[in-house]
Amino acid sequence: MDVGLVNLGDLEYEKFERGVRFGADWADVSRRIGGRKLGAGHWIVPPGRVTVPYHAHLVNEELAFVLGGEIWVRLDGREHRLEAGDLVAMPPGPDSAHTFLNRSDRPANLLLVSTMIDRDVIDYLDSGKRAVRVGHVAGENETVTLRIRDDRLLALDDDAYFEFEPVDEPPGPAPETPEDRDPRIVTIDLVVEEPYELGPFRAVRKRVGRVAGARLLGVSQYRVAPGDRTWPYHFQHVNEELFFVRRGHGELRTPDGPRGLRPGDFVLCPPGAGGAHAIRNTGDGPLEVLALSTMEEPEISEYPDSGKIYVLVGAPPGGDATARQIDLLFRREDAVDYLDGEA
Repeated sequence: MDVGLVNLGDLEYEKFERGVRFGADWADVSRRIGGRKLGAGHWIVPPGRVTVPYHAHLVNEELAFVLGGEIWVRLDGREHRLEAGDLVAMPPGPDSAHTFLNRSDRPANLLLVSTMIDRDVIDYLDSGKRAVRVGHVAGENETVTLRIRDDRLLALDDDAYFEFEPVDEPPGPAPETPEDRDPRIVTIDLVVEEPYELGPFRAVRKRVGRVAGARLLGVSQYRVAPGDRTWPYHFQHVNEELFFVRRGHGELRTPDGPRGLRPGDFVLCPPGAGGAHAIRNTGDGPLEVLALSTMEEPEISEYPDSGKIYVLVGAPPGGDATARQIDLLFRREDAVDYLDGEA
């Protein structure tokens, strides 16, 4: 698969409503540009609406980034007000139960990203349902979801998703904001900057996912000065990456040639040689890019310009370097025969 690109302004939205409570306009970003390991969707949530039933994933991890407006997140039984620039991480587990409620008088814009592990258990705490989801059952893209309540199997159609949920209850007034904000919520502008310079590659990075406690998703923001590049041209064999251009203009290098970058662009880099990429700032001002990725290991990265191979075991790129058993770079030309050095 090749690098995919789409702009926020070119997305196609589906509208859904259920009762007086649930409703939004939703665009599937990831599938539009070929994502298979990262799910990404842009949500426009009208005033007085809730995105989805209150739920917790036991396998997959999700995170949400507020692009515009304000919205409340109900997270582990408490509600917190979010505004543009806030990010919330929801690692797998019962204490990450969540949903999003728009209690403002204008629409809220939300980017939701998740791992797409093809097996999951999802608990719906308001209705007492449990869903078991398994992918690739009868076909490559087929997913089967079973929903259970009180040891009874519910219908297999989409209506069962909202069954027993409070669809006729509006969100109501905003509760009092807790004095202690959940540590999984971070404001990107307040995250500590980490400048780096490696030869001709330099930028200022904020390790957002690490601060928010994300485990299966990596999230960093890069601010790149005019003319600078973030990293060498490379691709990964295991992990998938998604970039969102927040500000500025740049150039994306791909196997098919250069492509311009502008605010609102989403870039999907799948594993494999077709996902090779590099980013350079070609504008007059800073280029700000939100970089998201799966965090699987072991990982093998390749650098086509230099013929290098990078092997990581114990922690993925961007992970805890102290946890790695192997962290080595080689050139392809250094390869030896299978029996070389053996007795």
